[in-house]
Amino acid sequence: MNKTLTKLHEERHLRDIDIYFAKSIADSFEAPEGELLFALIFNITKLGNTCLDITALDQFDFAEEYENDLEELASNIDILLIKGVICEAPADYAPFIKSGNKLYMKSFYTDEMSVSQFIQERLKDDDEIDIAKLKSLLDIYFPENSMQKGAALNAALNSFTVISGGPGTGKTSTVFSLLAVLSEMTANNLKIAVCAPTGKAASRLTETITEKREHYKDKAFIENIPEKAVTIHKLLGMAGDSRKSTHGTHNKLPYDILIADEASMIDVRLMSKLVNALPAKCKLILLGDKDQLASVQPGSVLGDICSHSPVNEFSKARAETITNVSDKQFTTTDSAYSDITIMLDKSYRYQNDKGIGLLANASGKGDVETAIRVLENDESGQIDYIRFGDNFESLTSKLILDHFRYYMSQDSTAGRIKSFGEFGILAPHRKQIGGTEHINALALKTLFKAGLCDNTKRFYHGMPLMITENDYSQNLLNGETGIIIDDKEQKACFLHENDKIRKITPARLPAFTPAYCMTVHKSQGSEFDHVLFVLPEADSPILTRELFYTAVTRAKTKLTIISTDDAIKNCIERRITRTSGLFGQ
Repeated sequence: MNKTLTKLHEERHLRDIDIYFAKSIADSFEAPEGELLFALIFNITKLGNTCLDITALDQFDFAEEYENDLEELASNIDILLIKGVICEAPADYAPFIKSGNKLYMKSFYTDEMSVSQFIQERLKDDDEIDIAKLKSLLDIYFPENSMQKGAALNAALNSFTVISGGPGTGKTSTVFSLLAVLSEMTANNLKIAVCAPTGKAASRLTETITEKREHYKDKAFIENIPEKAVTIHKLLGMAGDSRKSTHGTHNKLPYDILIADEASMIDVRLMSKLVNALPAKCKLILLGDKDQLASVQPGSVLGDICSHSPVNEFSKARAETITNVSDKQFTTTDSAYSDITIMLDKSYRYQNDKGIGLLANASGKGDVETAIRVLENDESGQIDYIRFGDNFESLTSKLILDHFRYYMSQDSTAGRIKSFGEFGILAPHRKQIGGTEHINALALKTLFKAGLCDNTKRFYHGMPLMITENDYSQNLLNGETGIIIDDKEQKACFLHENDKIRKITPARLPAFTPAYCMTVHKSQGSEFDHVLFVLPEADSPILTRELFYTAVTRAKTKLTIISTDDAIKNCIERRITRTSGLFGQ
């Protein structure tokens, strides 16, 4: 095996799986000179990249030490092309694809190409829309000119649209009013589906759907609006962790309109499956927050779209049309992607000039000075900033104990589950000091010391837990939280729509984790009245501006941060950067 490859593996820069696949492919094609390159292409995906940019190898933390070895990689590409282990795009017959300076695993290349082609094909307007009737109905459902009205108009005119905005900007309200408009515009019943990438996000979206259906219950089109949201996996007919789906290129979904919420969490592979399953006439509307964390898996589809589609800049004709129904003027651009994305920037939850709203805006823009100033001198009463130190465990323990007593004091199981969801503890990591495992263990220790649990038992009365894998047979979704109730018999209890309690024998539960504390990634799609965000000193590539912003915006009314100025500064200054070719194919 290549000596450099062996050394990088021993130093833990490369994973076992990187070595295994690189060596297997090199052996199959008798191409030992490609081992290091192949390993790097595999390795680069662990940080969410879909490909390796051969001109940007300095992104590896070992680049300086191994500079000479990395510089030699490009010189091997020609021989690897001759051996057939790499092929030039648009061909895709080899294990690796070269597209310009980018090298892909075949699967990520084909996935990215599918999404790229979908976007290109959907750039044209929906030419079947009656503009006069559309504007008339918009005036009914959006009585005042606003960005929401402009977003609805833009989405109605497109076959593919992104509506971005932070929490409380009205993304879902806008799109459901738009569905009312589009339903009234057609004599036929529209087939509409609403989905989200995770079970938790789908569950929260279902709550919104229930509210909107109640609001429009007397309207004739109400039957067009689905009763609940589903996960994208369920929509496509993907069972468990299987990559195979019932719906796809040869078996399209039967919908006229598809809404996908929390789109920042959709990775390129899942997005590829989704767009491949859409019929040509199906309108796709993505809702999401471009400043939030991207998906855990490779690809940053929403981020890439918002980066390459000028936000709130439109073609001349579209800018004039939207300006007439919104409350602001728009600049024009010649970009081919000009009319895809619109940003809702008015929050109906936060005030933009104080408290959580100001901190969210500052962190989203990378304004460290304002962020620290807000934390140190918050006049709104919404934020408590506590320096990380020896008192971290005592402060956290008190909050955990107070909250446990509060939610377990409720009269009903439904009340206990709802009350538990009012407060959330978030951490960036699982295993470090101040990580989820540390804080969940601290919770158990605290409750045992207070005489509220038996730490020798796996389950105890009041124990909160989070499901970590979908189990459709028991109607349990990844990210769903419940509580162990041990009255007459011990059951794991989960709250479903209409306050219906789903009771499961603990032994039948799918994979789960204690839920006193969760990672910021896992918190996406959730909201809490009060958030405790623990951000200890650490140097990690996952500590980014997007992570900080996501944690802050999970809080609705109260935010407590335990951290240091340096940790916050480093976090906000580091951005997620992912290599892709979504707009370069």
